[in-house]
Amino acid sequence: MLIAAIGRAEFVTADMVKPGAVVIDVGINRVPDPSKKTGYRLTGDVHFPSVSPLCSKITPYPAAWAP
Repeated sequence: MLIAAIGRAEFVTADMVKPGAVVIDVGINRVPDPSKKTGYRLTGDVHFPSVSPLCSKITPYPAAWAP
């Protein structure tokens, strides 16, 4: 099990995670995104696209539930 609460956007990458791990991402980070009305988007501490295929379970990053 890995719980990420680092405070650094997409810090945890696939090479840091064992296959079959359970990953809980509680990080909330703002990163610039000019395509968004607010000018930023929220992301977690885990690089979701590269880590999620390795995991048996993973929590969604904050953008999945934030406004």
